[in-house]
Amino acid sequence: MPDVDPDPVLAAVLSALAGTRTGDRVAAVGAGPLVARALLAASGTDGLVDGDAAVVVAGAAYEVATAVTMLAPGGRLVCVAADAAAARRTAATHGLALRHVEQVGTRAAWSAARPLPAP
Repeated sequence: MPDVDPDPVLAAVLSALAGTRTGDRVAAVGAGPLVARALLAASGTDGLVDGDAAVVVAGAAYEVATAVTMLAPGGRLVCVAADAAAARRTAATHGLALRHVEQVGTRAAWSAARPLPAP
């Protein structure tokens, strides 16, 4: 993780969109220590995981490919994009179902879900 977080408002929005629940396995890729601490506090767990996470926050669109490899089926991914159209494209490119887009200043924070495998 980088030593510097994005602006605190964006960090708060990313953390809120993550929707972390108690006991969720959480991961962060390039999202900064403030977001990581928020995820850990919300989940009540001791550390970030490297895979099979219920929630993954990626600090930038170029981190999404890595973040998806860490995401469990049915899990939620939260990221930042230039705008809503970029969020839709990024989610679709990675096979994610876009759930929410929130404009934060000049950027868009978005969340998406990884589909469950077909029965």
